[in-house]
Amino acid sequence: QPFSTGPIVLAVDVEISTQTEPILTSNLNWLLQIATGDDLRPETHTLPDEIPAHTTLTSRLRFELPERLVSAVLTVSNGTVSSGESETSFALTIRQPDPVLTVADLLVQIENIVVTGEQLEVTVQLFNPHSNPVSLTGQTIRLEIVGIPTSPSTSNLPPELAGGAVFSLNLTFSYPGQLMSQSDARLFLLEREYVLHIP
Repeated sequence: QPFSTGPIVLAVDVEISTQTEPILTSNLNWLLQIATGDDLRPETHTLPDEIPAHTTLTSRLRFELPERLVSAVLTVSNGTVSSGESETSFALTIRQPDPVLTVADLLVQIENIVVTGEQLEVTVQLFNPHSNPVSLTGQTIRLEIVGIPTSPSTSNLPPELAGGAVFSLNLTFSYPGQLMSQSDARLFLLEREYVLHIP
């Protein structure tokens, strides 16, 4: 599993079982063979110094990669292969990290603007074209008319939008329209700014 931030790091979880003899982990040689022809050794691991006999444990090996990979071969040997010690290889298919999506990845469209009495009602269609959900928690929505910010009196903004989902967002703002000489306003929504032409 490659981590998505910082250096490209591949984490490989391995399960090791011993039989009648313990294993000194200093005798285990781990090599990751990648497409560039390089053989990489783990930067860190969680193995103990010795694995007792009749024991099964899981350890994580971490390799620093020069580039993103989709496959590799992990080889482990116990001692020196040339002296007759054993070597085992595993073909790895590397699972890529899920992308971290933000509100910038959503498709947003203003659908309708209606003035009812002293209320301005705005309907917005949200669409998440990706397979992963997008968090909407903590998003601030405001309407500005002649520089005066107003928060919505009602909003059905969900905490997140599932992958592939379409959602109709309904916003209601106080709007003393008869006191306003201008018919335009600015809507700040999901890190975007829209100019609304109020009917």
